[in-house]
This record gives sequence, C-alpha cells and structure tokens, in this order.
Amino acid sequence: MLTRNLFFIVLLALAAGGCNDDTLSVQRQFPFALTGESVGSTVKAGVALPFQLKINPERTTVTTLYRLKWRARSPLTPALPVDGVALRPNSLVKLKTLNPVLTFVGESPAPYKFEVLVVDEYEASQALVYDLIVAPN
Repeated sequence: MLTRNLFFIVLLALAAGGCNDDTLSVQRQFPFALTGESVGSTVKAGVALPFQLKINPERTTVTTLYRLKWRARSPLTPALPVDGVALRPNSLVKLKTLNPVLTFVGESPAPYKFEVLVVDEYEASQALVYDLIVAPN
C-alpha cells in the first residue's frame, strides 16, 4: 500500500513538473496587410500628389471596418484629403473602400514627414511613413 501511494505521488510530481513551463510565447499577427504606392521623394509646391493605399485582409468579410488616421511628423504638414474629404491630423475617418486615395499638397518648399495609420475594428493597426521634400516650382 505504501509503495502504491509513493508511486502515485512520484507520478503526480513528475506530471506537475512536466507541465510547469515558464515561457510565454506571444505572437501578434495582423489580420490585414497595408501597402502604398511609391510616391518618390520630391514633389513640386502647390501640385497635388495623389497616391493610393491598398488594404489586403486575410479574409474578406462584410462586417470588417477599417479606419484611417495620419500623424504629422513635421510641423508644416497640411491637411491630407482621403477620398476627397480633408482629414485633420490625428483624427480617424471610416474608410468606405479597401483602396483609399490620399492627396498630398505641399504649400511651401520644405521637408514633410507624415505617417498613415490604418486600424481595424479589433484595434490591430499598420502604418506607412512618408518622407517628402516639396521643391519650389
């Protein structure tokens, strides 16, 4: 009887020791990929530069909502129209398409740097950074 109880205690200890794993593997996967048109690095002052983003979801569902926000990384970055609607920095707009067209217009010769951020309804996000130099006409 004592041998049998000792056997179960040892077996239980081995099982508990084998299940004790202090490593935690956290993997973050984005449910969509974000790509943008190449826009070059120089644009003329006052000239509109339209460029298109492309959201490639892993699975297309009718209920998935995407929002776009952009952040100015330079003090001179103007408003950024998205599908014809002017978007202020750090404000979100609900996207109506997976291929929104953004239009950049640099008013004065200077470097402009901004980040375009796309967020889904689960708060997963991806960003693209644009670094443009506006040259005089």
